[in-house]
Parts: sequence; C-alpha cells; structure tokens
Amino acid sequence: MTQEFEYIDDYFKGLLSNEEMKIFEQKLIDEPGFAEDVAFYLSALGTARDLVHEEKRSRFRELQVRPADTANVVIKMWLPYIAAAVLIGVVVLVSFFYFNNASPAKLPHQLAHQYIEKEFATLGVTMSSSSDSLQHGIKLYNEGKPEQLEQAMKMYERLIQNDSTNNQAIKYAGIVSLRLKQYDKALTYFQTLANIPGLFSNPGKFYSAITLLERNDPDDFPKAKKLLQEVVRDNLEGREIAGNWLKKW
Repeated sequence: MTQEFEYIDDYFKGLLSNEEMKIFEQKLIDEPGFAEDVAFYLSALGTARDLVHEEKRSRFRELQVRPADTANVVIKMWLPYIAAAVLIGVVVLVSFFYFNNASPAKLPHQLAHQYIEKEFATLGVTMSSSSDSLQHGIKLYNEGKPEQLEQAMKMYERLIQNDSTNNQAIKYAGIVSLRLKQYDKALTYFQTLANIPGLFSNPGKFYSAITLLERNDPDDFPKAKKLLQEVVRDNLEGREIAGNWLKKW
C-alpha cells in the first residue's frame, strides 16, 4: 500500500513521464479500487472534503460494482471533483508553506507592525517643561480617533515650532505620524530625533527602522536592517529588540 501511495504521490507531483501518466490515468479508469485509493490519498491531504460526504462517497464506490464498459463514464463523472480537489490541495500546501516559512522580506514587516500595534497603542505620561501641552497631546492620542490624532499632531508641531530641540515633542510627532500612516513625515521626525546630541535615551534610529519596515517599500528593508545594526552596535535604545530581530533574518 505504501508503494501505491508513493506512485499516486509521484503522479500529482508531476514526477511521472508522459507514458507513465497515461498508464496511471488508464489504471484509474480500469481499476475502481485504484480510483478509491486516489480519492483516499486526496482526502488524506485535506483536499477532498466533498468526497468524504457520504452521498458522494457512495457514488464514488459505485466504481466497484459497475460493469467495465460503464466504468469509463463513472470516472469521467468524477474527474471534475478530483481536479478540483487537486487544485484545493495546491492552495492548501502553498498557504501552509507561506505562513510557516515567511520570507525574509515578509517577516520584518510583520514584526514591526506587531511592535507598533503593541507599543504605540497608547502613550504613557511624561514630565517636561512643556508638560501640559505634551500631556494633552498624549490624551488626544490615546483616544485613538483620527480627528484626535490630527489634533495631537498640530499640538506637537506647535511645540516644535516654538522649540526645535524639544525632543519629546519631536518623538511624539513621529509616533503620531506613524499611526496616521504618514511614513515620510514620521521618518523626518525620527531622523531629527536621532541626530539630537546628548540625549540619555534616544530611540530615533530604532523608530526610523520600524517606520521603514512598516512602510515596506521595495528598498526599505535593507535600509531598516542597516539602522538596526547601528542600534545594536552603538548600544542605542531598542538594541535588545533590534538584536533579536536581526537574528531572525
């Protein structure tokens, strides 16, 4: 039986020669038991759910009792179901390998998106010389509605206009831009943040990498990877996460 299923498997994988495929198909017509083995094989792959329905299965088993001169007609009747099952099988297998073996270009985007959804879902309170304005912007941000995000954006932009070195306002302006999917603007703010000297903790470069991965343009991944490598090398904020991500790629 194992050899039989290997033979069937070779057929659906396209490993048989043209002559062997003709023999296989003739065998399917001439031998009802073999046809059932083919159906069982497809069912085992999870691709022939319709065939396991009792009514259809009983019709398929008619191959065992039909005379040889009508077997061809019965097989032809079932060929569309078999073909459909094979097609479903291809989709199932492709989906399995796609989701369980994510490509190097796909996995980074997923990690960045998950990080944004978790870490930027809400913002915590902070203390600064412009605390009231920052806190009001955070409150608006945490409400999560587009109009509140836009209001928070305007508030942070005013703070930056008054003080171009306000690193907290710059950071929040970048985060709000990212949540609004204004990726170019977010990159501008995060790059500005990264270039502010003397900060005890500066996530600018790490957030820039996240923004590139989330945007996911064709050339964003190598740029983001380079930034993450610099975050790890220079011991910047986000180095642990950056290091873990780099190990996966």
